[in-house]
Amino acid sequence: MDRRLFLPLVLAVIVASCRASYGGQRTTVIESAQPASPTAAALATTAPDTGSFATPSPSPVQRVPTTVTNPSAPAGQVTPEGTASSPPRPFVAASCCGLFSWAAPDWLLVYDRVPQAGAWLVNVVSGERRWLGAWFGVATGDRVALVDPERGVTTILDWDGQVLGEVETGRTLAVLSPDGRFLAWLQMNEERLPSSFLARIGTLVVLDATTQRSYRLGEMRVTSLTWTGDSQRLLVLGESTDGRRAGVWVAEPPWTALRQILSGRFFVNLRVVPKSSSFLVTRVLSGVPNEDGVWLVDAATEHAQHVPIAPGYRASAGTIWVLHNEGAARRLRAYRLETLHLCAATDLAEPVLADTWEVSPDGHWVAYWAASSQKVQVVQLPACSD
Repeated sequence: MDRRLFLPLVLAVIVASCRASYGGQRTTVIESAQPASPTAAALATTAPDTGSFATPSPSPVQRVPTTVTNPSAPAGQVTPEGTASSPPRPFVAASCCGLFSWAAPDWLLVYDRVPQAGAWLVNVVSGERRWLGAWFGVATGDRVALVDPERGVTTILDWDGQVLGEVETGRTLAVLSPDGRFLAWLQMNEERLPSSFLARIGTLVVLDATTQRSYRLGEMRVTSLTWTGDSQRLLVLGESTDGRRAGVWVAEPPWTALRQILSGRFFVNLRVVPKSSSFLVTRVLSGVPNEDGVWLVDAATEHAQHVPIAPGYRASAGTIWVLHNEGAARRLRAYRLETLHLCAATDLAEPVLADTWEVSPDGHWVAYWAASSQKVQVVQLPACSD
């Protein structure tokens, strides 16, 4: 195939893959776009070296504006159930595509086509933009992982674009732990799907950048992978290859086994709580009404609590934000994580497209794919008030 035709086609696959997470979970998506049901435990084995990258030496995130471009994003005076006089004026972080994730409190990783196609780090306070590469991926506080499906590798860079190493991960999107120490991905073992309702079978692999050792956690059908906010555990939503066991699983050092912490099918929208071992997940179609709904789960203790909120949620430090995006309504409501009391609300200027929105880890900003303009917009969120 003509290379000029091949590259856009591959990029289109990445765009579709990054958006396809079951239940809207975008920051942890693997290549599969199918709503699989979860995975089976297996002993981990030390894997052959697939590449390496430098062990992170955390440095403080630069939050001092370095350019003159400053978004105007007044949040307005908003009471918990009050209505702002007008929606906050948005800052445009990307002109297209709806691919983005928060890298740090004020930094957003986006895919944009202008002024150059590829992954950009954007500071939503100063407007500073840093081009990192032609492909997309994920970012943490000081590391970025960009997948190149044409070469089958994930490149690890620092925020200045310096290459720290490459890891052979295949065509799937690898996920970095928040502290940058661990990289996890699914090594695909089948190219074709037996059903559109099944995720592909793959081998879970974790690479420890400190020891430069990689571990295989067994084969499974995986819907999504994500790290807990404290970087201590890998969460896996999937099912065993024979389909007999399904749910949410957790892996942790020394990477000897997967442990199932939620059992059942049809778990969706797995979202971690920043800087903690907790996560939110929704269960549907269980057949038992009391089992359906939103759950707040601690991956360390396995304590699970039913949470009486709508399923369109995102978590920030200490707060759960819920989007009501039906028809002309586009209201965001915030609930304190400890008490679940409503503490803030605001309206967005446009409806959200394809449930594509993310709250920054500190809860100061929301980025969303605007339905009318098709741009990635960022607005400041009001602070919680009791």
